Amino acid sequence: MLLEWIKNHEEGTEHPMRDPASASALLADLRGADPAAALNALSGWLESVRDAAGFDEKRRSDVLSLIQEAGTAHVSVLLAQYLANPAGRQAVRESTWKSLFNYLSGLVQALCASAEGLIRAAKEDASFLLPGAAAADARQA
Repeated sequence: MLLEWIKNHEEGTEHPMRDPASASALLADLRGADPAAALNALSGWLESVRDAAGFDEKRRSDVLSLIQEAGTAHVSVLLAQYLANPAGRQAVRESTWKSLFNYLSGLVQALCASAEGLIRAAKEDASFLLPGAAAADARQA
């Protein structure tokens, strides 16, 4: 999926996860996938969505949330495998740990970048604020 888009990507081509509906359709394919392979694919999507130009910040945040949800079960499976077999083969444990670490660190980076983008956008457009926060912001002005 991601590799196909990268190979065929031209400047100006819409991102395949440009909105939550498109993201949901792409992420559905990962439900039954091998957990390590799924997290590796999700890591690529996280980086792609984080770095994509022209994304509306609210949509980016929604898409990142969907990616996080798609990864939850895979993280649980890999973490359980990692913790259940502390004496397992070192190469398998390292591979599992690397998949978990890469996905989770990429997720944190993407979510932080999105939060920063939402904060910047809220300074220019009060519709980005929660309803109570917009009222409080108006009172302080």
